[in-house]
Order: sequence, then C-alpha cells, then structure tokens
Amino acid sequence: MTLKKPCSIRAFFLRFRLPNFERMAALRPIQFGLLFIAFCGMLPSIRAQSDEDLLRDAQAWQLRGKPEQSIRILEPLLPQLRDDTYRWKAQRQYAIALATSGSDSAALVHTQKLLIMNPAYRADAINDPPAFTRALQQFSVKPASAFHVHAGIGLGSARAYRTYSPALYYKTYNATTAFSLGAGMSRFFNNNITLETSLEYARSGFNYSFGLADWTGISVKERTDMLALPVALRLGSATFRGQSWFLRTGITPALTLDVRNEYARTFNGSTPAYSTLAGSRSMERRNAFQLALHGGIGWQKSTSNGRYGLQLAANYWQTPWVKESARFEATDITYAYFLYDDDLRRMDLTFQVFAERNIRWRVQKRSVGPGMSKPWELWLEAPSAVAGTEGETQLRLAENWLARGEFRRISDSVPVWMLQEQALSPNLLRLQMLAQFTLGDSLAIAAAIEKLLAQDPDYLRFPCSDPLPLQQRLNQYKILNRLEIGLQAGFLVPALQLVSYHAIAGANHTFRSIPGYSAGLLAGRQFNPNFRIQTGVQLIGFGYTAHTPDLNGWKQDYRENLQYAAIPLRFLLHVPGKAYGVHLGGQAACLTSANSEVLLQNTDGGISRNTLNNFPDRKPIQWSWTTGLFCRIPAGDGYLQLEGSWWQFSDIFNKPEERFSQPAQRLDYGFVDSDMRFGAIQLQCAFILPLSYQPKWYPSK
Repeated sequence: MTLKKPCSIRAFFLRFRLPNFERMAALRPIQFGLLFIAFCGMLPSIRAQSDEDLLRDAQAWQLRGKPEQSIRILEPLLPQLRDDTYRWKAQRQYAIALATSGSDSAALVHTQKLLIMNPAYRADAINDPPAFTRALQQFSVKPASAFHVHAGIGLGSARAYRTYSPALYYKTYNATTAFSLGAGMSRFFNNNITLETSLEYARSGFNYSFGLADWTGISVKERTDMLALPVALRLGSATFRGQSWFLRTGITPALTLDVRNEYARTFNGSTPAYSTLAGSRSMERRNAFQLALHGGIGWQKSTSNGRYGLQLAANYWQTPWVKESARFEATDITYAYFLYDDDLRRMDLTFQVFAERNIRWRVQKRSVGPGMSKPWELWLEAPSAVAGTEGETQLRLAENWLARGEFRRISDSVPVWMLQEQALSPNLLRLQMLAQFTLGDSLAIAAAIEKLLAQDPDYLRFPCSDPLPLQQRLNQYKILNRLEIGLQAGFLVPALQLVSYHAIAGANHTFRSIPGYSAGLLAGRQFNPNFRIQTGVQLIGFGYTAHTPDLNGWKQDYRENLQYAAIPLRFLLHVPGKAYGVHLGGQAACLTSANSEVLLQNTDGGISRNTLNNFPDRKPIQWSWTTGLFCRIPAGDGYLQLEGSWWQFSDIFNKPEERFSQPAQRLDYGFVDSDMRFGAIQLQCAFILPLSYQPKWYPSK
C-alpha cells in the first residue's frame, strides 16, 4: 500500500481550480496587515475587560474581610493602568485595603495620591470604611493654581506733563476707546490672597485737537497697540455663599507693538479732509517699553471648578512717551506749524469680565493641634470654614437617614435643602440619587442623576462603589460642555485673487501677499458628542505688496496692511468617537484699519516715501467662509484645539461707488485700485476650558 503525499495548500486550491491564485497569494500580506490592525483595535477592549475583572476580584476579597489578598492583586495592576476611570477605581480600592489592613503610613501616601487624582473626592459614608475615612480627614485640599481669560473695554485718556516746544495754538487732549484681552495663570496662597500674571493684548490712545480760527480745525488721533504682562496681587474679602469682593494691585510692563496717527483738517465746518500723513507710524519716536501701575476692584463668584467675575481696572502709565534722542527728528511732528510733541501721562480705565479654571490643587496634611500661631492667618482661614456649616449638618443628617433606610425622608428633604445655595454639594446630590434608586422611581432617578452630573461632571470619571444596576445606568450618560471659553492664536498665509484691475497710466503691478496673524477669544457650545458650535471675537491682520516695473525712470513699491475685527461662526463635526473632525462656517469681518506705504525710487538714487490711510476706499464689512480640519487634545481640565483651515473673503475689496474719489488712490505714475479677493491658509492653536456642563442620556444600542 502506497501512502499519498500530503497535498500542499497550493495543490488544494488548484484541485478546485480557483482562479487567480497568484493574485490571491499576493494579497496575503495585506490580509495579514488587516488582521493585525483589527487585533490591535481589539486590544484596549480585551485589556479593559481584564482590568475590570481584576478590580472586581480585589473588591470581593475586601468585602470578605481579607484586604491582604486585595493588595496582592492591585500592587502589580496599578502601574500598568492607563484608563483614568479604572486607575481611579484601583487607586481608591488600594488605599482602602491599606487602611483596613493596618498599614497606616502607606495608606496615607496612597490616600494623598488619590486626592491628587481627584481633589473633589470626600469620604463616602456608605462605602468607605472608618479607617479610610480617618485617613481622608487628615488631608486638606485647596486650589493651588488656575488658568484665566479676561476681556475688557473702556476709555483711555492722556495729559501733557512736559512740553518741549509749545505749539502756536492751544491743544486739547480727549479720551478714546481702549480694550484688552488676555490669558494667564493665578497662584493661590490661601483662599483670600492670589498672585496672578497674564499675557495681554491692549489697545489705547488719545485724541487731541487744536483751537484755531472759526474757519478751520485740526484734529489728531493716535492709537497704540501693546503687548502687556501685568503682575498683580489679588486680596479677597470673606467668602459668603461663594461670593466675595477683591482688590487688585500690581505693575504692568508692556512692549509697544505699533503706533498710528491720523490727521484731519476741516474747512468751514465741512466734512474732514484727510491729509497725506494719515495713518503714519510714530514708532521711531516712541519708547519700546513702558511701565504702568495697576489697580482695580471687582466681584467674583467661586464654584467647585474655579471662579468668574467682573472688575474695574486701571493702568496709570508713568514713563515718558517720547524718546529724547529722536525728538524733532521725524518729519511728521508738525502739521501746518502746529507742534504736538509732548511727554504724556496716560490713564486707561477698563471694565473687564474674567473666568478662571482651577488646574492644580494643593493636597497636604492638616496641622495637628493649634497649628495657626499667627492671628491674621486664623482670620483669613475662618470665613471659608464658617460658610459651609449648614450644608455639612444637612449632609450628616441625610447620611444617617440612608443608613437607617429612611429613603423617603431623603427624597422629600433634599429638594427643599437645594433651594439654599450652600446646600448644593455633590455628596448631598449623590445621597438623593441613591435614595431615589432604592425607591425605584425611574423618572426621579433620571432627574437625580442629571442634577448630580451637572454639579459634578467628574463623577463619571471618578465613580463611587454604587450598586451595579445604577452603574450601568450611569454609563449611558455623557457630559456635554454647555459653555466653553478659550484663547486662540494663529498664523495665516494669504492668497491674493485679482478679480479686476483698473489702471490709467499703463503700469501694471505685480502683487504678492504678506503673511498675517489672528488672535482672539472663542466661546463654544456642545450639542451632542459629535457636534459643537463656536463663536467669539478675533483680530485678523494681513496684507499685500504691489510692485511697478521701471516707468519713466521710476520704480514704485506699494505695501498695504489690513486689520479686521471678526466674529466667527463655526460648526465642528467630530468623527464618531474620535477627538478630530472637520469644521465648516464663516465670519463677519469689520475693517478696522487699512494703511499703506508707498516707496518711489528713480535710477539716480532718489527716494520718496509716503504713507496713506485707505480706510475710506475699502469695503467696511466683509464676509468670509472657512473650512478645515481640527483635533482636540485633552490638557488638564481643558483642551488644546489644533486646526488648519482655508478662509475665503467672498466680497470685493474696494467700494465701486467711490472708486477714484480719494486723492490717496493716485500714486504718481499709476493707480493701485484693483478688485481683489483674499483667501488664507491658517494654522492655529486654541486653549479651551469648559465652564458649565450638561449631562445627557444616550441609551446603549
């Protein structure tokens, strides 16, 4: 009997005459690659299931009265956990096991780590054993630092304190609009003393006019853009129901970014006629660095996540405004025999709103015995300790009712207590949720869960040991950011599209775009896990250059800088379950400045330079649409939002009805008066903090 040779896989397939076998063999690496990707995608769920089983085993050993077995399971598990929720559960169970096994010193170490992960955690009278509760009570948790954003608008005024060359006519200084926006950090020393600093963009200035004869008038506007770094100390009053007043004082060093002047003359009460010096720069005569004294008073409201409030702030600029070495060197210090070269002191008074989010907490052991020897320290700590006495009493009472099974009393009493603001605590709301769950009222359970998650959205990340059916119901909720606010900055490269060109002298221009910037504040609202909307306010700056070839022995270079104040409206669409996606939207942009500079050069080396204000010739309101990609990266309690986008300004650039009506449009040998559209590729980064939340139920499919 002869044995048959084992047939190969190839022969097996050939026996059935499968077509294109070689092509199938060539696809084998792709098949293996797809299987590997699918297996890698399954790894997190497989590992999460394994971690969850180990945690249940550790909890089961703890309930059987053998914390040593729980410690053996959790010690190797803790270092390898990456998911926040599972790591929190394991850390809490490990600290409980250490406390109940008699390892007091190790229990304190891991209890402190537990509070660093979740500073809002307090002893759970239902599920925490007394030994672990005593360990928790040995620590105090207070905010250590916070991130804040602010914006304000007000008035800036100036007065001359030294005049080097008096003008022939009397000058009057008037106030002008000032505004600022910025973001920074705060450092808490205790509940009432805070040191803060921020990076702030501020715009201020002043107007002044000359008292002349009745038939004419001269007025000058000066605008200053600065990058400030205020450093201030905030002194708060006693906190009552989360509200307090504060005083703020410090210094504000600033870097001068830009200085602009506009000059207007009026004849016989007619409309102002802008001079050829309108929009000129005065950087060469202004100090690059300035220093101000800062002061303010405000009101703030404290929450579990941070603070928000209002303040009235003032900056008093002390430094001389004109450089000694450059005085009288610039050609624009006079206009028709009227000098305006004074040293000034300025006052900027702004009304500001701010929002602050705690990003780091200070967890330390409480002092034993009379730890505060200084009377003023005791006075500073006392107001915050007294504020929550009534709420603590109500919480202890509800815990006793829950232990005795009096769930109906909790259900009836907590809604009444919640009318008192100091009684709104996550612990009290959790007890109400447990009581409603035991009573079995489905609608009341849903209402209690939503109240708890609205007050403490981190409860889904750091849950307690609730009954398993309640945990399964909680897992069907997601937290939406009802309001989020952040600071945005970006870099853009404009693309110029020439729609039509108007020239008389026969000199066509070569156009090039100038890279620009965008900066501002963003505010957003999330409607479901995959859709959110954003708006805000932004400053956008960019420009272009126009070069004229040799014409009658002259070459002309024309440079125009544009600045817009824009209100964007954008729709962000996430890829389901992912942190990235696409955004669509647009923005309404208001032209704030349009200044240009003309440089003429001839073959003999002669140079002529002129500055122009093109604002009257430009379309004041424009609309642009935008689209692009974005990615949101968790950063502490907030998000870093990175995105690339394409902007397209869809309206024409010049006003057709006023074409060639202004003398500034005529540039010696040719007109630069083209209809243009601007697009821009932008890369930007925003740091966004959620301020309020909305829990929403998404039933599992």
